[in-house]
Amino acid sequence: MKSTTSFLISLGIAVSAVVGTSFSVLASQPYQQKSTVSTQSYQSTTNTQTSNTQTSSTKVSSKQVAQIFGGSQQSKRPGDNYIGLGSIIGGDTDFVDAAIISKVKLLNLGSSKSISVRPSAVFSNGDLDVRIPATLDWTKINRDLGEFNGRVTPYAGGGVAIDSGGDADLMLTAGVDVQLTPRFTGTAAANVLFLGETEFDTTVGVGYNF
Repeated sequence: MKSTTSFLISLGIAVSAVVGTSFSVLASQPYQQKSTVSTQSYQSTTNTQTSNTQTSSTKVSSKQVAQIFGGSQQSKRPGDNYIGLGSIIGGDTDFVDAAIISKVKLLNLGSSKSISVRPSAVFSNGDLDVRIPATLDWTKINRDLGEFNGRVTPYAGGGVAIDSGGDADLMLTAGVDVQLTPRFTGTAAANVLFLGETEFDTTVGVGYNF
């Protein structure tokens, strides 16, 4: 009888242990699943935030580059880029020569200055001279110019002048651009060229804005 009682007690303890272990396993499974879902959700949120940060950084970087090199569409003004026809008055050959003039803005320097290149081709007595000056442009003037406010851009700079014989030398230029209409810009400049002898002439022309 005593041995039977001991056997029954041992069997009860074993069954209780098995049942308790089973309940422990079942109880822990929902927690593990919930923890896994929470971890995956956190990782997804983190990845989304990282992607948004990278996208935002890319947009800022692109915007900064656009503002530096040539400006954005919103900041671009009529007259920043043009190509047109003009006349060269003076010099040591014909008094008046025909020319193709142009301007391309290259770089913004803050909100009131920029750098441009102004290539031109001058036709004189069947010869072709090429001029490639770079200029500093003052795009904002702290003066009341009446109806010309925001339409006048003084500039000055220097570059290289190449004559028909292939000789190249320095040149200096200073002038002003005036926005005539949204499509056309007038320009006038005084030039000094050091091609052999020092030459002085004036450029007057009208360009089509693009």
